[in-house]
Amino acid sequence: MTIPYRARPGAGFVVLSLSLLGAISFFAWGLRTPPLDEVWRLQIELGLRGVAPLTGRQFHLLQRTLQRYPAFAESLLEEGDAGVVSANHKGVVDTGYAVLLRKRPDAPGRLQVTGIGDTRVGLTVRTQEGSAAGETDGAT
Repeated sequence: MTIPYRARPGAGFVVLSLSLLGAISFFAWGLRTPPLDEVWRLQIELGLRGVAPLTGRQFHLLQRTLQRYPAFAESLLEEGDAGVVSANHKGVVDTGYAVLLRKRPDAPGRLQVTGIGDTRVGLTVRTQEGSAAGETDGAT
């Protein structure tokens, strides 16, 4: 069974359909939230108390954006080479998690958890290369 000539779409219809599809795709791409805008929103949310920890997607977005815009990382860390971005009071974090930033990723880093008493604290550290988990208390 063959399709009669008049039932097949013509070249004009195909071009029109592809143009419409291209326009819809372009406008959908343009309506997305820009990554830098989303990171600004994340930075404000991290400064508030009671916000959930970053999801994997948010963490990778933050990493990629800080690598792409090093001046933005420097603006988050006004003085020093590293700092806490999460809600804190003079470095003391009470939200249960913390997001730490370093200006230079190649500098050696050391994570020090103090003032926890005898309670056991679980730590998970995620970096660009991978993650590590462990437990600590006041003596270790």
